[in-house]
Amino acid sequence: DGRIRQSLGTRYDSKEGVFDWDYFMRLKEIPEGSRINPREYKHWRATGVAFTWLETEVSEPNPTLASGIVKLGHRLLNHGYLGDIVSPPYLGFGTDSEDKDMLVARNGVNVHRSTDIVEANLRRMFHEIATQTEFKQTTSSDKELGTVITELSAVQEIPEREEDDEEDPEKQEDFRKRDDYTCLPVEGTKVVFLPTSALLDLPRKPNLKNFFDLVMVSQNLTQRLSPEVMTMAKDGAILLAETRKFLTGGSHRP
Repeated sequence: DGRIRQSLGTRYDSKEGVFDWDYFMRLKEIPEGSRINPREYKHWRATGVAFTWLETEVSEPNPTLASGIVKLGHRLLNHGYLGDIVSPPYLGFGTDSEDKDMLVARNGVNVHRSTDIVEANLRRMFHEIATQTEFKQTTSSDKELGTVITELSAVQEIPEREEDDEEDPEKQEDFRKRDDYTCLPVEGTKVVFLPTSALLDLPRKPNLKNFFDLVMVSQNLTQRLSPEVMTMAKDGAILLAETRKFLTGGSHRP
């Protein structure tokens, strides 16, 4: 909310109108932008919660894009949010699909939300990465997304955590320990997260000269694409640069 106040300034009191304008006058003008439900977009702008499912509620925080994260017992405190608050996260996977049934519209209204399209696309992607086989819809229930519990017997009780465990430092997980866990093992592949300052430091390493076959640059880091950075790319390497084509924000974009 603090970033919204800073971004909109005197227009904060009429923020619903700003969100409405950004959707109908900007987002819908983007190719396939109309597949994003206006309620989805405006709910995300107001709350920061992009993906919701029927019969469920958001119960766990996602600190992925939070800065200044501090662990306090079993809680995570953060002092800022670094993600985009104007251009929605639906554009990457939520406006098109190989399964054309997900794109059906009736009476000018999309049958499926952008959230549903995102989930279907990611399910297909993860399946094909994990199994190296084409994903095929097997039943109509594959498209009926969301979790609905109809029998109480299906609900497992979660044992309450003993209060003593919260105070015992020996039983607390060391959050500084490197996490090598992967939920989707891919042979010969490893993801390493680095700060943006690495663009200045890594070109100086001799072992990274002419090292990369592919370089991808996001739209907010194109100004850091220097000749020194490109020395790490092999001759004939592929360079992918993200454009600002799908950005929604105008003059008030933070």
